[in-house]
Amino acid sequence: MTSQVEEHIMASPFPGMDPFIESQLWEDFHGDVIPIIRALIVPQVRPRYTVSIERSVFLSSDDEAAHFRPDAMISVTQKFLTLRTRDDARVVTVIELLSPTNKDDKGGQAQYLAKRASYQRTLTNIVEIDLLRGGRSSAGVQPEL
Repeated sequence: MTSQVEEHIMASPFPGMDPFIESQLWEDFHGDVIPIIRALIVPQVRPRYTVSIERSVFLSSDDEAAHFRPDAMISVTQKFLTLRTRDDARVVTVIELLSPTNKDDKGGQAQYLAKRASYQRTLTNIVEIDLLRGGRSSAGVQPEL
């Protein structure tokens, strides 16, 4: 007697995107998307503004990494966009694509909130793009001083 098992594969509820990009692939995704956003913005803001890709370094004491490297601080480099006035190079807008590091409770979120607060003190516009399902939203969260 032979039994047949039918396999039913459900269509993705997220056509054209990977809802699990928050895993190991996030760094590649983040690095690929920032230049694409820049390429889309530049024609819209020229000649008055310049758009540059800049980098931030966050230090994190990731518990998972501690299993492999005890007492190690992990350095995470993230790209973001800065819009500056062409005449005096004044920063007018920062565009951040939030990453899991920006939303973790292991130091990354505190560092990101401090960075965001420094922009707010200069009246710089901040655009946060949050494509993450996990982590606590940083919208409206102020850093502890």
